[in-house]
Amino acid sequence: MARALVQLWPRIRDIGFDGESEPQLAELERRYEELTVPKCEAAKAPTVSQDPDWETRVLEEFEEIDIDIELEDFMSLRSEEPDCERCPYASPYSLFPMDPCEFSAGALEEILLDAELADVATRAMDQAEMVGYAQRLEDALNANLFQEHTAVHSEDYIEKAVAFLRFWSGLGFSLQPALLDERIEELAEIEDDDDEDDAPTVH
Repeated sequence: MARALVQLWPRIRDIGFDGESEPQLAELERRYEELTVPKCEAAKAPTVSQDPDWETRVLEEFEEIDIDIELEDFMSLRSEEPDCERCPYASPYSLFPMDPCEFSAGALEEILLDAELADVATRAMDQAEMVGYAQRLEDALNANLFQEHTAVHSEDYIEKAVAFLRFWSGLGFSLQPALLDERIEELAEIEDDDDEDDAPTVH
């Protein structure tokens, strides 16, 4: 997913957000879908319609929002959408505007006694590195190399971080923490240089 953003960044950067840019945005969305596997699809997350009470839920949603669409069409659309509320892979440590299945690792800096181990969470990782980091976190947990924190339950937080790393690496995902505009631009420039030198591209 991070790699897809890097590849598409030059086009994203050049788009003006006005009515004339809608075809470009639609094309970017299509290209993004081609370059990525949605997390929900990879994880085989449940859909809204798999909830026995989904019709009541969606009807309540429809009554609470202001949307220019017929109820039947709204229910049809919502029925096949991923059900984040019931998804077993949703993270209790996801912060807005992150997706519910993403993990906010900022508290590791506060609770781990090993500063270098905490710093690793700020770096990009491939699948093997995610597995290795999960093992290091688990070792730190078993050795009680952490401290309690008022904002989170430290032991549970580390356990959830370990589970997050192992689950998503097992599905073939890599990790690109805090992929902000500045970082995307930096990676895009590196990829441009690699393409010119016929070297491997950034993942």
